[in-house]
Amino acid sequence: MLLATLGDGCLTRVVYSENLGQSWKSLYKGAWQFVPIVPLKDEIVLGMDSGIARGGVGIYSPSREKWKFIFLKWCNRHVRFAQIADLRQLSNGVWIATLGAPQVILISENLKNWYP
Repeated sequence: MLLATLGDGCLTRVVYSENLGQSWKSLYKGAWQFVPIVPLKDEIVLGMDSGIARGGVGIYSPSREKWKFIFLKWCNRHVRFAQIADLRQLSNGVWIATLGAPQVILISENLKNWYP
């Protein structure tokens, strides 16, 4: 399966292809835009790239056809939006995310709680 994220100006944000790109189907339509994609065995984790939302991750479960969204909550109230530029799961299971704006590196053990 191929996954792709679409840019600004299109409400279809994530698409997939089961035939090497000959045809595409919508996986997510909505307000949030995603850039990094991390496909796992049972789910797909996508980092939010948004200048209008708090930022966070979207988790899609293909077997249940369900989305779950986790938004970042900032202790420093001066940060309102976040854009995840890169998202990876390390071999020990820890997640690392780099943000483009604000520029910071975050870590998480469970995708729910993030720490600089």
